[in-house]
Amino acid sequence: MSGDYKYEMQMRAEEIAEERFGCDFYELPRDRQYAVFNEAMEDWSEALYAKADFLNDAAKERGLKD
Repeated sequence: MSGDYKYEMQMRAEEIAEERFGCDFYELPRDRQYAVFNEAMEDWSEALYAKADFLNDAAKERGLKD
């Protein structure tokens, strides 16, 4: 994760559009763009929570967190 969440979500939306529909994100109808971007946001959110869980577990293992 680069830290630029808008960029990362847009890149994921473009990947989803290409994988699922075989076209560029901006070639999709507006309603489909919204659905694809929403899925990309969910993917990004899940990845963020997974990273936070990993960092919390690592901190606990090192005795840095209760």
